[in-house]
Amino acid sequence: MPVKATYICYECAFSQDSTKSKLATAIVTDKDYLISKCKFGHMQHLYTNIPKYAYLYENGLKAYSEENYYECFSSLYAALENAWLVYIESNMWLNFDKSFEFLDILKESKLHRSERIQGAFIDSYIRNTKRVPPKLSNRLVQARNEIIHGMIPPNNELCEKAIEKIYSVIHEIEAYSIIDVHGYITRLPSYYYGKYSEYKKSLAPEVPGVKQMIVSDHGHFILGSHRVGTPKQFLESETLHSTNEILKKSSFIPTIFKKQLS
Repeated sequence: MPVKATYICYECAFSQDSTKSKLATAIVTDKDYLISKCKFGHMQHLYTNIPKYAYLYENGLKAYSEENYYECFSSLYAALENAWLVYIESNMWLNFDKSFEFLDILKESKLHRSERIQGAFIDSYIRNTKRVPPKLSNRLVQARNEIIHGMIPPNNELCEKAIEKIYSVIHEIEAYSIIDVHGYITRLPSYYYGKYSEYKKSLAPEVPGVKQMIVSDHGHFILGSHRVGTPKQFLESETLHSTNEILKKSSFIPTIFKKQLS
């Protein structure tokens, strides 16, 4: 199932035809941009400041609401691994004088296995924060291996645990990954991702019939505010605690489903 998000179609938005929808469906791929298309066929490549793990996590929530538990668990775990990768990249970028050219060379040696990604993340996190990184329970790690290898199917209870724990892990990664920029504190992974998107957009060749744009979203519920003070203040002001609280915040979940939540 493709990971999708809804964005404005900027061709329709400036059209004089008031009957046009103005909305487009954007698909998340392995490229550096979202591929957006509206029902009138307008194509856009959107370079956004929202990291892919936010979309993957929301896709997991949507799958949960549809009782598609395999898609739910797979998307949530993919979100976690992508958050680890973005954290690693953001610190490499910072440590190499914010050089995207050098970062692109380093990214050629891709991390493919989950254990290697996690190991690289743990090393980077400890070096930069002097803290033990947030981690999953052994039960969730074991479940991930069993699900990936087809030994067990995920169920409602397991997906709820994954929703809550992976949210808290990603949120804590954001909380303790900070950089002072122009006198305020911002969250490094999402700050880096926005700058990287701008860099990739500057290198992109023109594509006939496709509008290429930088889109700046104002935060995301899993990322929290980009400009909240200390890690403690960030966690106290932003953290959600239950599956229902998280589902209510999601922009992917239909309103009719949210009304059923206690």
